[in-house]
Amino acid sequence: MHVLLILVLLSLLGSASAQRFIFSSDRIRQEVASPLSEAQNDLYLFDAGSEIRLTSTPDLAEYDPSPSSDSQLVAYASTDFIAGVTDYEASWTWRYHVIDLNGRELASWDLPGAENTFRPAGGFDIFWLPDRSGFLAQGYDADGAWEIHRYFLDQTDSIPLTKGFGIVPSADGRFVVTMRAGESYLVEIETGLETSLGEGYPLGWAPDGGAVFLERNFALLLVPPTSPERTKLIGDTGPYLALAWNPTRSAYAYTTVHEDGSSAVYFHDRRNTFLGSYGVEGLADSFDWLDDERLVLEWLPSSEEHLIAVIDRSGNIAVLVDSAGSDQTPRMLRP
Repeated sequence: MHVLLILVLLSLLGSASAQRFIFSSDRIRQEVASPLSEAQNDLYLFDAGSEIRLTSTPDLAEYDPSPSSDSQLVAYASTDFIAGVTDYEASWTWRYHVIDLNGRELASWDLPGAENTFRPAGGFDIFWLPDRSGFLAQGYDADGAWEIHRYFLDQTDSIPLTKGFGIVPSADGRFVVTMRAGESYLVEIETGLETSLGEGYPLGWAPDGGAVFLERNFALLLVPPTSPERTKLIGDTGPYLALAWNPTRSAYAYTTVHEDGSSAVYFHDRRNTFLGSYGVEGLADSFDWLDDERLVLEWLPSSEEHLIAVIDRSGNIAVLVDSAGSDQTPRMLRP
């Protein structure tokens, strides 16, 4: 039995190591650290088992990478909080950047209203537009409230789209769902027209674009934008940390966290049929699909460990990235 398990894990690691993804890691520590933190997050490319440093900016820390649909560009958020903050009276800010896979910067923008703010729980949402002309990302209005901005590669200023926290775009890039004052809104990107979807936090779209997944009171709902009908898919398994479809949109997965600090990963097919769930020691947070059968996820099995692991639909889990620091937010580069 032990030999079989070892063979399964070796197979899982071997095939996963042939993949490519971007992630953030603070394995490099500041020589002259801020009194508030030693962390120095940089972006890395995991390529066939090698971990290649993409950014090397001692005055910035980089987070939340988002590859473009053709996997040629990466957008991300950075802050000068680490090197720029040398005492508790200093100030800091945030920026968005776009680089290619050689680490060459192509564009950057100040994040409006982000002075002396911290990275939000779950990180900054950044989603590319389908034509790769730019991306949607979080910003602030003049009063410090969250809103969504459009950033275009050929423009120096961002364009506010709507108020709200969280960005869940449709696959065709025509709509985005966000949350404001506890209620989710469907927003048409070109016109700004809004439709309320009711209470709940948006997690994702059905593969045909005809409904939106919302979390409400620890339950997972499926809500059609054009109908008041709400289908309760799962109850009492939340709160839900993330939800995403596999590349062929034949199945989706989501992660939840329990009161004891452990997590679980759930798998369903496109007809919402339950396929299986597996408990994970510690926190299983941000993830992406490695392929149609496996996830690559950010895993905190203990307070001393912050890893990137792969888990398949049979519940087998193996560590892919385990540096001396915190390794987080893996995002796949698709062929």
